[in-house]
Amino acid sequence: MTRTRNIGVSTLAVIGLLLIIGLGYTGWTAYKKAQDRAAFAAAVSSANEKLDKAKAQWVDALTIATSTPRIGLAVPITNLQKIRQEVQALDVPQCLSESKGHLIKGMNEGLDGMLTFMRNDMHKYELEEFTQNKAKLMAASFAEYSKKDTACPVKK
Repeated sequence: MTRTRNIGVSTLAVIGLLLIIGLGYTGWTAYKKAQDRAAFAAAVSSANEKLDKAKAQWVDALTIATSTPRIGLAVPITNLQKIRQEVQALDVPQCLSESKGHLIKGMNEGLDGMLTFMRNDMHKYELEEFTQNKAKLMAASFAEYSKKDTACPVKK
């Protein structure tokens, strides 16, 4: 009878040990998932801040460029190009890449309009229509960019 009792205790000890390991693994997995969610949320928040800051800088620089005489546009356009290049270089989570693309597209449209205006190589009315169209395309791309807040659902 002693031998049967020892086998029963050993079996219980093994089952208890397996239960402890299983619970530990489950706890560790839940902890790791929570850590991953927190890191993802931080990456999304950081990328959103950087993109929004760049867009605000763009709007400020564009305001200056649009109030600058044609002959003095080289420096304001260079500033706009630098801002666009900074956005292009930003590393964002995959879920924000489309929004980043809309922001860059809008910047490209704006730059294209500004450069064409600066070159002044079109008839006055064609140039006016072209630059107005570029401004509309830029605004449309920026409107698409503004939908980024729903692009990355972050669970806490």
